[in-house]
This record gives sequence, structure tokens and C-alpha cells, in this order.
Amino acid sequence: MKYRFFSIIIIIGFVLGINNIGAQDIVEVSELVTDRPDKTESSVAVPLGSIQVETGFSYKFDSQEIMDETSLGYAETLIRYGLFEGVELRLAMDYSTLSYGIPDSPVQIQQKGLSPLALGTKINLTEQEGLIPEIALLAHVQVSVFASDFSRDNAIPELILAASHTITKRFSLGYNIGMVWEDNDMSPTKNYSIAAGFGISDKIGFYVETFGNFGNEEFQNLFDGGFTLLLMPNLQVDISGGFGVTASSPDFFIATGISMRLPQ
Repeated sequence: MKYRFFSIIIIIGFVLGINNIGAQDIVEVSELVTDRPDKTESSVAVPLGSIQVETGFSYKFDSQEIMDETSLGYAETLIRYGLFEGVELRLAMDYSTLSYGIPDSPVQIQQKGLSPLALGTKINLTEQEGLIPEIALLAHVQVSVFASDFSRDNAIPELILAASHTITKRFSLGYNIGMVWEDNDMSPTKNYSIAAGFGISDKIGFYVETFGNFGNEEFQNLFDGGFTLLLMPNLQVDISGGFGVTASSPDFFIATGISMRLPQ
């Protein structure tokens, strides 16, 4: 039943966008708002008719009692298309390697391959007005299209409610709550994040954030921060890093990437 609900949300986005294809007007250049490098999804959909590509590399390390875990994410890519004003189509995938090794031992186990394909949509629900934040709903379904060590037998649906407040020209807050159903016989994992963004200048941004998840007898909480540099109105680079707080969280991670919006 829940898969049908997610499918309906995504199909609505497609239908609304198709009805507007061919009737799009040339729009003014809008501010480049990305969903990276922080974990908090923005509440802003890409402009009508725009294609925005956000991609990057990440390294994550976690030292456990028995073995160490190292993760490398290559070309962690999100493609966003403005179906119509306030609605976007989203497509995400990455190639990664996950290595397990016993400390002071040459023995190592490695998994690698493409992640499940995530197809979804973002729909703006409200604009900011006083204490009412700008709110967007995100819905994704992950499906394994290519065989790899990370393939899953079942589809993985996810819902996220993204909200944001612009406090001043140089300061804003963003926060997410969400749920993801990784297995049919398990209750959903609950995700959360809160990010504070600071505009150091018109081209340089900085953020700090806490995020994590809980459910299924595990609780993860992490802190991170990073910088963005706007090279052109439609081109941005970023660097970020963070560390885990709870025992089940990764020890630390770093990431860097680039985001670009293609002209209409």
C-alpha cells in the first residue's frame, strides 16, 4: 500500500510537468540553491525547465570493535529537473566501495558497485510568511536497476518534509524530518537534520549541521560543517566534513563536490 502511495506522488509530478512542457516561458536567472553539501534537503525546487546536476566524492571511516569500515563514494550524483514552477523531478545514483578490515591484518572484505537508483520528486507546499516556514515534500523510491553488491530485492520508499526560514540576508535555517522503509517487515527508520547557513559574502557560504536517524534499535547522531564557493551564477563547488557522536555513527567523513545548473 505504501509503495502505491509513493508512486502516486511521483506520477502527479510527472503529469503536472508534462502538461507544462512546450508552454515554458524563458525565466530570469534564479539563485543557485543546491541540496549539497549538507544532508538537509532544501525546500526550494529548481526553476521551471532547468536541469541541475550535483555530484561529488566522499570518504567515510568507522572503527568498530572487531573491524574497521571504510567507504568511498564516487560520483554521488543527483540530477534535478524543473517540471514546472514549484515541482521538480529527481534522479540519484552513485558508485561506491565499502571495505571491511581487521586492524593489523591484511585480510579485507570489499563490496563495490552502483547503488540503487533513486527516482523521486520535490513539491513546494508553502512559501515563507512570518513564522510559517517555506515547506516542501520530497518522495523517493529506490530500485535496483543494475546488479551490484548493493542491489536490493525490494523497493525502498522514502518521505521527507523539508522546511526553511530565511532569518536575514546572510543567515537561514533549514530542517528535515523523514522516514525510509528499508525492509518490508520492519518499521521505518526516522531521519532528522537541522542546518544553519551563513553567507560570508555573495559568493562564499558556510554551514553547520546536526543530523541522524533512529529506529530499529539504533540511534545515530552526527555533526558536520562545510563551505560553498559560487564560481559563476550557475556553478558552485563545495567542501565539507563531519564526525559521529553516538557509538553506532561513523567516526568521521569528508566530501567535496560541484553543482551546476544548465541554461535553458
